[in-house]
Amino acid sequence: MSTDNVTSNSNQPDQSLTGLSQPPNKTRKKRYQVTEQQFQAVLERKIETQLRESLSFNSIEEKAAFLKPGNIVTFKHKLPGFPKGQIAIAKVERNQSGAIKLINPFGTESPWYASEHELIEAIDWEWMQQNIIN
Repeated sequence: MSTDNVTSNSNQPDQSLTGLSQPPNKTRKKRYQVTEQQFQAVLERKIETQLRESLSFNSIEEKAAFLKPGNIVTFKHKLPGFPKGQIAIAKVERNQSGAIKLINPFGTESPWYASEHELIEAIDWEWMQQNIIN
């Protein structure tokens, strides 16, 4: 068997012509170097914008929708058991007459309010909108 009759694969370029052929023209995307601090700044601005859009307490419906477990509300006047006037809502309790109160995760309760509207009026929505974001 002779090695002179070895045929090359037609799919592969001839070794002697590899220096002459040009690679296919590839479009490369430009990569930007972003520091961790720059990334965090962009992320914080995005989160702040989303918060500002989602925390627009413009209507009674938006305020009522915010009164759900997981949110923190600030009252206009300090409440007994809540030195800063804030309560993390763990549960919203209503009775048959329509009265409503908020309960925090530790079991401390806000006073009963005659209606949801009265509770909404007792919360400092302006302070919350200004200070939650800033």
